Amino acid sequence: MGRNRKDGKPSIKWERDVLPEVKRIIVKYVPHIVERLSIRQIYYLLARTINPRTTLSHIYETFGDYQTLDKKLSQWRDGRIRSGSRRGQLSTVEIDWKVIEDIGRRELSGDKGFWNPHGYIEDEIKWLKNLGYHKNHWRLFQPRYVELWTEKEALTSIILPYCEQYKVPLIPMRGYSSITKVFEAFKRFPKDRPIQILHFGDFDPSGIHATEKIDSSLKDYNQRFFNGKYTILDVKRIALVHSQIIQFNLVPNPKKIDLGSSKKDPNAKRFVQKFKHLPRVSTTKPNEFNSWQLDALEPKKLIEIVKEAIVNEIDEYLWKLAEREQHEELEILEEVWDNFDSVFDTLEQDIKDEYDKLK
Repeated sequence: MGRNRKDGKPSIKWERDVLPEVKRIIVKYVPHIVERLSIRQIYYLLARTINPRTTLSHIYETFGDYQTLDKKLSQWRDGRIRSGSRRGQLSTVEIDWKVIEDIGRRELSGDKGFWNPHGYIEDEIKWLKNLGYHKNHWRLFQPRYVELWTEKEALTSIILPYCEQYKVPLIPMRGYSSITKVFEAFKRFPKDRPIQILHFGDFDPSGIHATEKIDSSLKDYNQRFFNGKYTILDVKRIALVHSQIIQFNLVPNPKKIDLGSSKKDPNAKRFVQKFKHLPRVSTTKPNEFNSWQLDALEPKKLIEIVKEAIVNEIDEYLWKLAEREQHEELEILEEVWDNFDSVFDTLEQDIKDEYDKLK
């Protein structure tokens, strides 16, 4: 065994021990459970594999090891060594770059035009013939209108399929809700039924405060700007909550709450006062406290929590009634499109011919 680290723990063999475990995690989760994993999710899944009966850990619960994992994942994906005396040199590409989620660097715009006018005409006709009809379940049938809000945009790829399954709008907030986001919400909200927000966020000072802030902002704006026209039930915090941390034995955030350096942060002080029962990091660091990130939930558990939270809001009888009406109306639409199929084909050819004449 190699020499110990400065903190006294055995050194981590990244290529020998961590890399095979990362590959095992990817094979287990991608694409069977999720399309991609974030670096934070991989970190927490690694930290959960610690074997307490041995001195060997796949990774330690420290912020430094999280940063090293970030660098190593970059190296294993692009084959370029990121640190040490061999920095910049090429090595073997070990991990497919497509399996890692990077929600913060997505394409926001681009040239999405057509090859030629004929392609545009074909696309428009296909759109007209597409049977994308769905009955509005929540606004027409359910006693409450429900949305799911999350401060973790990186987890939307896990949550979205189940929101789509139950037709629930998914609103990623990236931390606190902006004034614009809150006002946009009122454009979506129906005035004829109560509104329920399901909130998912970190169990830390800003995450807990975000739930409270969204709830107070919606109710305040409803009164001040909309004369109380909307019935806002509340913002129900679904995850993370303290019971989930205990139940699933979640790994804490490697970055600790330090009250010594957070004296000007009222949320940190309020968080520690509210959750006095949470253990300190250690007796030698009485001002440091743990917090937990939503990413620490194992993906299957997160999916279960999302589905349960949504299903609990559904009136099953009314949901089935909406499904039956949708099925009947789709059958009628199919007959309409079948009768007009030849008309569409003729229309497409007529438009192309007219375009060719005008060229």
